[in-house]
Amino acid sequence: MRTENPPAGGASDARAARDRLSAARFAAAAAVLAIVGAVAIASMPAPRAPVPSAPGSSGALQLYYESGFPTPGEEPLERPVGVAVMADRVYVADSVAGVVRIFDERGVPRSIVGSGTLSVPTYVACDAARRQVFVTDRKAKALFVFDADGSSLRRLEVTGAPAPAGRSAEATSWEPLGVAAGEDGSIFVTDVSGRHALLLLDASGRVRRAVGGAGDDAPVVVALEYPNDVAIVGPEVWLSDSNNGRVLVFDDAGAYLRAITVRGVVRGLAAIPGTDAAPAAVAGVDALAHDIVVWDLRG
Repeated sequence: MRTENPPAGGASDARAARDRLSAARFAAAAAVLAIVGAVAIASMPAPRAPVPSAPGSSGALQLYYESGFPTPGEEPLERPVGVAVMADRVYVADSVAGVVRIFDERGVPRSIVGSGTLSVPTYVACDAARRQVFVTDRKAKALFVFDADGSSLRRLEVTGAPAPAGRSAEATSWEPLGVAAGEDGSIFVTDVSGRHALLLLDASGRVRRAVGGAGDDAPVVVALEYPNDVAIVGPEVWLSDSNNGRVLVFDDAGAYLRAITVRGVVRGLAAIPGTDAAPAAVAGVDALAHDIVVWDLRG
């Protein structure tokens, strides 16, 4: 009996056919997965908030990490809360140490203010025109002021603050927290005592206006719940109304302008200057999310 040999190349052709079949099956499976994935993505709910796009290149705000204070080998901070900058000096309120520490722009310590006088310093603000630095001390229930070089620490006597309902002005003790200094010598201070208010002081410490709580005579009455910090942003004043989950914006006379809703608990606020030194953005410290949030000037 004669056995016929398979034609030359028959085995390799069969393998090639199997490979083509496997590739076709893989391609079909990949196509099905792609369709399923596209349908799943299309059916997903929209994100809770749009992810902000990166700023453009023309005059955009660019933030970069440079260094940490203090420099290695120096005495560490214990619990820094407030920070402010004036010229080449950086002022940091260390609430546990009970002092304000002054650094140069490289983080080298220059001096210490308030040893034995401050109790729990919280926020710091600089008045560059008058070369003064303000620091609030909630435990001492006081607003202190000292010169830019760290000398002449004194308590600023505040007068004319409205009393909460049912209490006399004489019996009222305030609890200052956030502070900001205006170019005209005015001082904005948040008060988290019984009234929970934003106080506008003149340079002598007299209250010119109270926003929130007792004494608010604005057309729009704004109820504040733990106003934490305040920042002057051009002609506007921004206030972190922490427990209400928002940032409020007023004009420099204390009249309400608008509100920015936040999901966290914003405490510290600071205006970020642009290339021409005018405010370009506002930064807020979200203590709940452990983030720094940056808004444009429209919020």
